[in-house]
Amino acid sequence: MTGQIVVFGATGYTGGLVLESLTRRGVRPVLAARNRAALEVLAAGHGDLETAVADVSDPASLRSLAGPGDVLIATVWPVRPDRTRGRTSRRRRRSALSGLDWRSRLRPRRACPAP
Repeated sequence: MTGQIVVFGATGYTGGLVLESLTRRGVRPVLAARNRAALEVLAAGHGDLETAVADVSDPASLRSLAGPGDVLIATVWPVRPDRTRGRTSRRRRRSALSGLDWRSRLRPRRACPAP
């Protein structure tokens, strides 16, 4: 996937906002999330975009998303199986995301003006 933009968490609320903003500007990102069926529906609705299945708790799936020259936009937040946030998810996140550069964080804005 060299030289591509990957939206990780594309099927979620924030991922959907990022996807809409990118496609409005003519960008065709790779969509990534856990649920293959939801990804396929979302991709079909946006002109058959490329998809990739990945889970924040699976380090190998994350490393396969982006390579040198790619941009990975992560819109996910890991949660425990009981859907609560806590120490377990922090440990899992640190383990799964080690080796990725998360220094550039997007801050949500109220409105993104169209170009």
